[in-house]
Amino acid sequence: MKSTTLPSFWTRYRQLSSPVRESARKAYRLWAENPFHPSLHFKCIDNEEAIWSVRITPSYRALGVLECDTVTWFWISSRVRCTATHPTTYSGGAGSGLAGADIGSIPPVPT
Repeated sequence: MKSTTLPSFWTRYRQLSSPVRESARKAYRLWAENPFHPSLHFKCIDNEEAIWSVRITPSYRALGVLECDTVTWFWISSRVRCTATHPTTYSGGAGSGLAGADIGSIPPVPT
């Protein structure tokens, strides 16, 4: 599986603490080797929009859009912070752990 990012991902990434950024790098290396490693909880959280989630830490997630064999990452942050700062949020459904993902402003995936 391939990976790309949008500027919105890097904007949020730069706002993370150093330990969380290191956890994100570690999670990405593991995801690149095995996207479905159990510790990553890589799963589709929105079938209509093909939005997938990956676990960075117990409190942090990254979201991306899966098209063919490429995930375009657009969001990385704490679930709690995003709930508090974004009035339009994605509940993620029962057990998804993604309450607070702002999907109202997802830019289109480049083709």
